[in-house]
Order: sequence, then C-alpha cells, then structure tokens
Amino acid sequence: MIACILAALDNEDDRSFVEQLYLKNYGLMYKKARSILKSHAEAEDAVETAMLRILDRIPTLKACNAASQRSYLLTCARNAAIDRLRRDSKLDRFADPQERLDGVSDDSAAVDAALIRSEQIQAVAAALKRLAAAERELLKMKYFDEMSDAEIAQLLGVSRDSLRSRVNRARRKLGALLQEVESDGQ
Repeated sequence: MIACILAALDNEDDRSFVEQLYLKNYGLMYKKARSILKSHAEAEDAVETAMLRILDRIPTLKACNAASQRSYLLTCARNAAIDRLRRDSKLDRFADPQERLDGVSDDSAAVDAALIRSEQIQAVAAALKRLAAAERELLKMKYFDEMSDAEIAQLLGVSRDSLRSRVNRARRKLGALLQEVESDGQ
C-alpha cells in the first residue's frame, strides 16, 4: 500500500522523504497499532491510514528532527488505531444485545480495579507534567513510544550508559513527584 501512497505524491523529494519515514518508522508504528488493535491486519491498516494523514504535513515534518518525526508518526498510528476501535464499537452497536451482555461480568472487584487504575493513571500524568521537558520526552520515548535504548541513544547522540543514567534519574524524579502528587491528593 505504501506504493499507492507514494504514487499520490507529485514531488519526487516528498516521495523520497515519505518513503524514508515509512521505512525508518514502520516497525514502531505497527507495534503501537498492534498493541491497541490486537490484530495484524487491523494494525497494518492503521499504519497505512496514519501514513495517508501525514501527506498534508510533509513540509512541517521536514522541518522537525528525527525524534519529533518519530513521535508524531507514533501518535498518528495510535490515533488511527483508536479511530478503528471506535469505528468497530459503532458497528458493534448493531450486534445482538444478548451477545454483548454475555461478555460483561458483574464483578464489582473489576470495577474497583478499573477505578483505581484510572486514579493511578491520572496521578502519573500529573507527575509527568511536573517533570522537565527533556526528562518527560526521554521517558515518553522509552516507555510510551517503546523505543529501545540504542534508538534513543542514537537520536540523542549519547552512549547507552549515559542514556541509562538519564533514564534512571528521570524515573527517580518521576517517582518522587508521584509521591508528592499522591500525598497532595490525600
């Protein structure tokens, strides 16, 4: 499908740029979409949708560094995957109501666990906002974008050992901020 996307571009420079973005980032985009959709075919479709969406933003992406480009592409892939889930849930409304209820558990412990998880996510988000931008971006690349140490080190132009030290410092700061956020909320 990438061939069709590339064929839609008139400018050879843009074609080459998009092809390189695709080749460099397909694996991470697919991994992100697959983690959301749990289906190989759906994840591939989400990546293709994400690539189509960036066609209007080629000049902006050209002006960005590789880390920003990757982050943007991963966000596009994630959003495309979520859009597919929403589309599927809309289609699911027309399914037999009994079939939908068969998969629902009336386990109140599961509801409590979901509420606790939601509160934890909110606390982490609040703590992340209080981190320095560089530390927040580093943790985002490592844990949300699921980039390897080697990839991050290469993007930042540092050694793996230096990167690991930075990640550990950022995690410790995040942990301390998380404790502050949780104690503020109580």
